[in-house]
Amino acid sequence: MPYKIQKNLVNIPPGSFLHPSRATIRGHNQRFRQMQCSSTCYQSSFFPATIILWNSLSQRTIDLSTHESFRV
Repeated sequence: MPYKIQKNLVNIPPGSFLHPSRATIRGHNQRFRQMQCSSTCYQSSFFPATIILWNSLSQRTIDLSTHESFRV
């Protein structure tokens, strides 16, 4: 879903849930700030859990040009 949001393939504005991270030390250049979660239930919900997975992807994966190639 973060891929689709960034590529405007879905009608969800990027700034609604995904805020760019300013950290540039490790990882790719399209990382998002992790959400602060006060409960395990919220931490396991879609956006907080997905941001952790998204931030762990390689730059090569993030730069794929089509949704199909990203999915594979």
